[in-house]
Amino acid sequence: MLVDRYGRRINYLRISVTDRCNLRCVYCMPAEGAEVFESAEILSYEDLHRVVGVAVDLGITRFRFTGGEPLVRRELTSFLARLKPAYPKIESLSLTTNGLLLARHAEALKAAGVDKLNVSLDSFRHEVFARLARLDALDAVLEGLAAATRVGIPVIKVNAVLLRGFNDDELEDFVAWTDRMPYHVRFIEFMPYGEWKDRHDAVVPVAEVVERIERAGCVPDRGPDGNGPARYWRRPGAPGTVGVISPVTNKFCENCNRIRLNARGELRGCLLDEGMVSLKEAVAAGDDAVAAVFRRAIREKPEKHYDLRTFHMSTIGG
Repeated sequence: MLVDRYGRRINYLRISVTDRCNLRCVYCMPAEGAEVFESAEILSYEDLHRVVGVAVDLGITRFRFTGGEPLVRRELTSFLARLKPAYPKIESLSLTTNGLLLARHAEALKAAGVDKLNVSLDSFRHEVFARLARLDALDAVLEGLAAATRVGIPVIKVNAVLLRGFNDDELEDFVAWTDRMPYHVRFIEFMPYGEWKDRHDAVVPVAEVVERIERAGCVPDRGPDGNGPARYWRRPGAPGTVGVISPVTNKFCENCNRIRLNARGELRGCLLDEGMVSLKEAVAAGDDAVAAVFRRAIREKPEKHYDLRTFHMSTIGG
């Protein structure tokens, strides 16, 4: 069991397999794109396989694969399919995606043992989607969700970042959507940093979101299985739920159970911590060296996140 200096048990590792993405969402990446890692810097699938094995031995049982956009990396589903057979102690294998390539890969993801899927969807309106993502790919995302539902991925969560003056007027539309669809919609507070570090006016506070959810007839619900930071509600009889994640106005750091590994092998104890520990050289040195890096990263995990920094989400696997 891995426990940090604040008594938090760490059992969840988020692994970014690439910092490349096929969208340019305004709150994540500049329009021209961010400077990407060189191919030689990226951890190979063989390296990642070993890292997962060491993590399992240390007591980490929940894994989420992210990007950038993870499905732009070739052979990802083949890699994922190797993990649960090799490491039976894995309790959860999840993927976060923008959904553009999901229809193409949904069946292979289900076959690979992916049991939880997070899909980003910020708007049902083509013009708003295009404004936020800098590309109108709404139809592709909806097709991907339909494919994931059809093949039977057990838990499908939909992440919607609410921004004042952009899409906050669609909250009730998302609630109504869960009356028909078995998705777990989570409204995520916009985190002003990077190019948008001064846009605090775009934050829709979670207290307002909760008030509107309850006004729409939702009652508290336990939500899907898992131990993430979201709180959930459900309209009576609805197959889906709605939830909130509040990293800005109501932080949940005291219950944080995760660490993050970016695509070039740098471990972070916190999404917004600029401190990191590299395990790339440790992978070459052996499993004991990798385990030592994990322990160091957890030892240095901060108590909470402080000011919001200037890096781009695509490079840290947020």
